[in-house]
Amino acid sequence: MFTTYSASAGSGKTTNLVADFITICFRSDSKHIGQNQNEIHLDIFQKILAITFTNNAAGEMKDRIVRTLTTFAFEPKEKIGGSALAIYNMVVQKLFGDNPPEEQQLAVFMQFESKELLRRIIYDYARFTISTIDSFFQRVIRSSALTLNLNINYSVQIDMDEFYIQAIDQLLNELSADTQLAKRIITLLENSMEDTGNLNIDKELRSGLEILYGNAEKNHDFLQILYSSDADSILKKNKELREWLKENSVQLPKAIESIAQEGKIWMSQLDGINFHFPTFAKWFDAILEDPIDNYKESIESFKNDKGSFFKKSNFTVEENNRINKAMPHIEDCFQQIQSTLQPFVKRILDTRILLHNADKLALLTDLQAKMEYIKRQNNFFILNESNTLIYETIHNQGFESIFDRIRFDNFFIDEFQDTSKMQWEDLKPVIINNALSKGKDLSLFGDVKQAIYRFRNGDADLFYNLTNLARLQLDNDLGMVTEENYQQIVLQNNYRSLQSVVAFNNDFFDYYSKEKKLDKYYKEGLIQNIIKKEPGFVQIYIGTSDDQKENKRSCFKEEQSFLEDIIGDKDITIADMQVLLAVKDALRRGYDEGDIAI
Repeated sequence: MFTTYSASAGSGKTTNLVADFITICFRSDSKHIGQNQNEIHLDIFQKILAITFTNNAAGEMKDRIVRTLTTFAFEPKEKIGGSALAIYNMVVQKLFGDNPPEEQQLAVFMQFESKELLRRIIYDYARFTISTIDSFFQRVIRSSALTLNLNINYSVQIDMDEFYIQAIDQLLNELSADTQLAKRIITLLENSMEDTGNLNIDKELRSGLEILYGNAEKNHDFLQILYSSDADSILKKNKELREWLKENSVQLPKAIESIAQEGKIWMSQLDGINFHFPTFAKWFDAILEDPIDNYKESIESFKNDKGSFFKKSNFTVEENNRINKAMPHIEDCFQQIQSTLQPFVKRILDTRILLHNADKLALLTDLQAKMEYIKRQNNFFILNESNTLIYETIHNQGFESIFDRIRFDNFFIDEFQDTSKMQWEDLKPVIINNALSKGKDLSLFGDVKQAIYRFRNGDADLFYNLTNLARLQLDNDLGMVTEENYQQIVLQNNYRSLQSVVAFNNDFFDYYSKEKKLDKYYKEGLIQNIIKKEPGFVQIYIGTSDDQKENKRSCFKEEQSFLEDIIGDKDITIADMQVLLAVKDALRRGYDEGDIAI
């Protein structure tokens, strides 16, 4: 079963995840009432993989499952309450539907199964696999180290600072006069001096490394080109680009010269009518002088509101006649020039940027070779390259080459809105082969409103596309998912927050989604049902650049001594101060520290 849970904050996401986890384990046991299965017992937990995005979240999920099983195992049914009772009822419903066994028999079954599953988890805790996606990928890589040409005893490099410094130092130590490396570095320094006025070769090289290796997934395609290149081939390509650019810089003005001259003639018909933008009157001269830098992509604003281009909007009859006669011809000349230049503009601009950074690019190939050497010498692997290594291996050798030792056949992925495209492409083959094609379960939990990992290439569109069967089926890899084995569940209730907090969030996201045209993402699960009827409290503070700490003293007379203690501290900003006062205000209203969110 392919299940997606659209789960906003406080909607019982973890409750549902724990219920599904326990249900899978209980369903696979031979001791089920009225069922006759093979002796599988409860070791099925060893074949469940649950993935989340932080170690804390993974630890909390494990703790919740263990605590829930402990409650089921050692507490009588009548003493089970809160979320544990909700999970209990969900498990019973998922196992037996509307025909559960009689209460005493059910209680014995649930208690026995819980004790047995808890015992097996505790005695084989290492195979109770709830981990971050990075930890799982490291497990996959380490189990396939020989296939990936890695030493099985490699260490993982997380802090890149020392690595960058070592690579740059080794490269600079190889400098000697009259070498190509020295010439490239000198050229890089000259360009840096021209652009920024600074001469800092370490900083220039480090910035390039940080862009490339700080986000290896985002820069995957470029890194592949870099790996397959060397400095000489890059410099040879640069020479070819320079020749192409030089030739086109001569030919383009010739290609548009006659059109521009005609445009100038028609522009002269407007002499005496002062343009609001004086440079426009000389546009055809400018385009001949430099067809690329002075290129204008659109004349739509000029066509739609010609008056905005002149210093006055009321014209004489004679002026109107001249404008009406000349403007269609000026526009036609512009369109012809636009059509002539458009195929070249982007390529020429890209070529200029490339040539400007060509020497840095060539140096990056030198540095990349150094980095690979250091990795081999020190036997370590860069954590940021995990996703790309698995991705390349799957596409070059097939997923079996790297996932053949992975025996999981039921999958849970939490916070799926923060999963990247490459991570999903890495996970998808083993999920399809081990779970979906064999009738096992995949459950995805997410909320596009909580997508916070774009800096790590998180892509909320993935979750959006999978929360609808028609959109999901656009992915040819998921052809086995049909109406029979797909379900979307929207968790609509908010069990965590008080009335005013839920109401504020509902109103805010309703407004925000319409204002930013994000309705399609927020349509499902946008409006949460209010469960807790206590009023709660929401306070909004909007700071401005004009705020001063001293101006706040008069607003909080009862806090004078508190304010006097911090008013002279230059490190405390007005925003810091407002937070402190808001917290004290909430405490005064009777809320506990654990009830307050900033």
